[in-house]
Amino acid sequence: MSFEHAAVAELGGRIRGVAVGFPCEARYRLHFALVRRGAREIELFRRLLIPPALAWLVAATPRPPRDGFYIAAIAVDRRLRRRGVATALFDSMGTRAKEAGFSRLVGHTGARHTVMRSTAERYGFRTAQGRAWGYVLYELRLEP
Repeated sequence: MSFEHAAVAELGGRIRGVAVGFPCEARYRLHFALVRRGAREIELFRRLLIPPALAWLVAATPRPPRDGFYIAAIAVDRRLRRRGVATALFDSMGTRAKEAGFSRLVGHTGARHTVMRSTAERYGFRTAQGRAWGYVLYELRLEP
């Protein structure tokens, strides 16, 4: 993943939030490229933990629809939460998705990540699938 997949929210000339999104069909390719690049920076004995961790992650994560636009990450400066930054980032991802011909946004969050779950639900995302011991897949239909 890199800058071409990111949307940045600025306020006062400072970065206050970022979202990363791309077509679902690119999800595994981009995630594995990130692991490959990052693995070089990890001690060898910890690298050995990557394959079992990835296997668990795949099992714990509901598969998103291939025709969706995937929001891989969203982060907002803690001091600016509940001030519309996440909404602006979701709006940006929705615009990118529509311009690319997608009719829905999708994304995962931890089943116990209450802050992100409530943020997504306030924006209009609905639970599509979930794993009580892993991740919840959210979906938002985009209006044409």
